[in-house]
Amino acid sequence: MGPDILIVDDVPANLLALEAALEPLCLNTVRADSGEEAVRVTASREFAAILMDVRMPGMDGVTAAGLIRRRAQGYDVPIVLMSAIDRDIAQIERGYQAGAIDYLVKPLDEQALRAKVSVLVDLWQERQAERQEKDRSIGELEGEVEAANVRFQQLLTWMGHELRNSLSALVSVMQLRQRRSEEMSEWAGTVLRQLNRLRRLGTELSRLQREGGEPPTPIHGRAAAEAPPNRPRVLLVDDNEDALEALAGLLRDAGGDVATASTATEALRVAADFLPDAAVLDIGLPDMDGHELGRRLRTALNSKKIRLYALSGFGSRDDLERSRGAGFDGHLIKPADATELLSLLGLT
Repeated sequence: MGPDILIVDDVPANLLALEAALEPLCLNTVRADSGEEAVRVTASREFAAILMDVRMPGMDGVTAAGLIRRRAQGYDVPIVLMSAIDRDIAQIERGYQAGAIDYLVKPLDEQALRAKVSVLVDLWQERQAERQEKDRSIGELEGEVEAANVRFQQLLTWMGHELRNSLSALVSVMQLRQRRSEEMSEWAGTVLRQLNRLRRLGTELSRLQREGGEPPTPIHGRAAAEAPPNRPRVLLVDDNEDALEALAGLLRDAGGDVATASTATEALRVAADFLPDAAVLDIGLPDMDGHELGRRLRTALNSKKIRLYALSGFGSRDDLERSRGAGFDGHLIKPADATELLSLLGLT
């Protein structure tokens, strides 16, 4: 069955005659027996063309055509008016002003009627094909925009993670220098101020992060150091070599007994001998998720209550919720504020 054609006439015999004349075109004809009914039907349905009698009781065809035309869904539909009066110029003029595209005089020539409707149906099908092509183009463009947005968000996530890793090492070094020297040189003070600005930038970047897709592989490094004896025991785990060494130096200078590891496997081995009171764990480790490492440390050290703190370049709301769900006592975003970290660990 072809597209829908609306035929409007208040005389049932005329509707039957129209259906019979259009039958060879294999169209789906929809009847309406008044102008009011035509307006109602076209409000929720699209038609390839409308054939409408002019003189009907109640709302006439010209008025109905004008109302249909004013609606968005009826703006493009071709309306052909029909009348048994062939010399009413004023009526014909009103019809064209209302939006009709043609005017046929009854009795209708069936062959001419079919030819006219066939052309209108062809035009409607061309418009439909153009609309579908436009919709496909818009859909493809939206898909490209969404893919570009996902890639951008992944880049932001990766960049924020790597930026915070590097800043963590630099900030810790400068904070350690500040602790050991009451009077820092002018250039060192400038460096520390700018690093703190970058640290705040990293915090802002974390607000833009979102999950989705696979981000670039983080940069991995490795470092470990011997733990001095007889101090509060802290296990520090990070796969960034400079960040690990710098933060370990800061914690030791503050009175901590620090053991370090750069992988989860190494951390479990070190913890078995070191028996830490607290552990500061990077979440994005190369061999095991930091949350899983925290769970395994609690199991391995079940006779010793260990405090767990996440230290990560990822700091979205979901990241903090996952750390809390994994049983961590806190989640710090790299580069961590030295005062906050030392306070959590009970160091000064």
